[in-house]
Amino acid sequence: MAKKKKSEIELDIVIEDYSKDYMAYYFIVPQWQVDEFTGGKSTRVLCTINGYEFPCALRLIKELGYIITLSKEKAKLCKVKEGSRTVAQIVKDESEYGFPVPEEWEEYLKQDDELKMMFEALTPGKRRGWLYHIGSAKSIDTRIKRCVLIAEKVREEYYTKKS
Repeated sequence: MAKKKKSEIELDIVIEDYSKDYMAYYFIVPQWQVDEFTGGKSTRVLCTINGYEFPCALRLIKELGYIITLSKEKAKLCKVKEGSRTVAQIVKDESEYGFPVPEEWEEYLKQDDELKMMFEALTPGKRRGWLYHIGSAKSIDTRIKRCVLIAEKVREEYYTKKS
């Protein structure tokens, strides 16, 4: 049974096996429940399962409707496995990049308008990938080192495309 509260959707889900090496599980989100904020295409959302919130994509699969995939790590954090029945809350992700921005990278972008422009010229998926890479480091020192390296890579890619 699904309930709608403002722009949040709450639904009962069953975790299913994805059968791919890099993704372990998925659950189906019926198209009619999210059409109002997807516009009929894949879109970024925030999903909460058993108290764990994570950014993800509602991916449109013709045969199934929309799905949300879970890595083994996310499934563990959500305390689910194949066959688990639980409740998920889904809200549209209204953040600037569709992924949390680590403080260290936010500072880099505040101090360098040119770098921010170059970063924003990247594809949304590439931006999210870099944000994930920075944010996945446990120590501040490692996040700062990654910021330095990624800033170089962003500049290099930008100038390579311009040539």
